[in-house]
Amino acid sequence: MTLESTIKVLIADDEIEKAQASIGDVSKLQSEYKFDIDYVTTSKEAIEKAKTGNYQLIISDLNMDKMYVGLEVLTQIKDVKAKKYLWTSMSPNSDMFDDEKNLGELVKSLDAEYIPKMMSLRRVLEKYKKE
Repeated sequence: MTLESTIKVLIADDEIEKAQASIGDVSKLQSEYKFDIDYVTTSKEAIEKAKTGNYQLIISDLNMDKMYVGLEVLTQIKDVKAKKYLWTSMSPNSDMFDDEKNLGELVKSLDAEYIPKMMSLRRVLEKYKKE
């Protein structure tokens, strides 16, 4: 990847305002990284955009239209050539998951990574550029 190439990012989250707050100040990031972000609020939009949008990074919320829909999105886009992340503000150690290892293994089997929502977009972009 050249320094001039634009990283296309798709963020799927039913609570866009919270997602944007988690991301932080995009204008500051734009001065360091060249990227475009598309936001979608439903799993259907996420799947359609992911399959047609030529994204390099796809970040899907765990909990959108219904419980665990983020996992369903990842299942539907498993073959999409992009770096995929499942993010959530819930702890993977919460009662919803047997344990963090089980969630991590499930997400990994879908060719994705689990990240906490508090992880900044800066860190995701840095990680992407290193790969």
